[in-house]
Amino acid sequence: MTVKVAHTSDTTDDSLHKIPPFIIQSISQLHHLHTLSVWDLGHKGMECLMQLRALQSLSLDLTASSSWGTLPQVQFLAFQDLTSLNLSTRTVQHASNFFRSLQIVRSREINIDFTSLPPGLPASRSTILSQFLAILQERCDNDKLESFSLNQPGKKSMQSSIFTSLHAFRNLTQLVIRVGCNSSMSDEELCQLVRAWPKLQVLKLSSYNTIIILPTFHGLIGLLRLCPALTSLSLAIDATELDGIDLKCPGGGALQQASQIPRPRNTTH
Repeated sequence: MTVKVAHTSDTTDDSLHKIPPFIIQSISQLHHLHTLSVWDLGHKGMECLMQLRALQSLSLDLTASSSWGTLPQVQFLAFQDLTSLNLSTRTVQHASNFFRSLQIVRSREINIDFTSLPPGLPASRSTILSQFLAILQERCDNDKLESFSLNQPGKKSMQSSIFTSLHAFRNLTQLVIRVGCNSSMSDEELCQLVRAWPKLQVLKLSSYNTIIILPTFHGLIGLLRLCPALTSLSLAIDATELDGIDLKCPGGGALQQASQIPRPRNTTH
């Protein structure tokens, strides 16, 4: 059974964005429910969700609620056996408080969507994002997670070191990062980023603002060697740097079955 509960109100009254208790009670009785898409259930509603043992796919839209601006005083139990968790929040801090309120999250796939940036300088924003990923690593089953995506709008600076906490998820087969930022990633940083994920099949690193430093073909070749199972890649590289590259055999003879890898973008500085 699949249930979708959506809100259409544009009001800023936070109380009107909470689901009425009778709906929460009704949802809690759906013991065979496997897919649920809903907005903020409140703390009581979260407790009810923990009792839905058949639940496999959960989508939570917390963007209309301000209640996650502070850490709940109670800690909820756990999401034990999810296939997919999709979370939309207003800020990174709201998402941090959500995961900190849980003892553990066991899900094969986690997708995070932030609708706005936290206030402050770019350096502090990067710190907040790095802290959130550390909390995610603490609360999630590191062995179960196979797919992770993050969508962050706005303009900010990003270094690859922000994602160090994700190295704990050694069974990742899919990583999708979409950020509006000034990004910087050298060949060495690219290889260091993916070194912990030999099972990686899909890698998409998208930045739609200024790219300060790009990996070159050297980084791309290193990436393919570290991730031999890769079949889909979205990555901007500097295709003008060809020093030391044998154009007849750029990978040194290594066979790579990455049939969906697009042609790299020719970027100059």
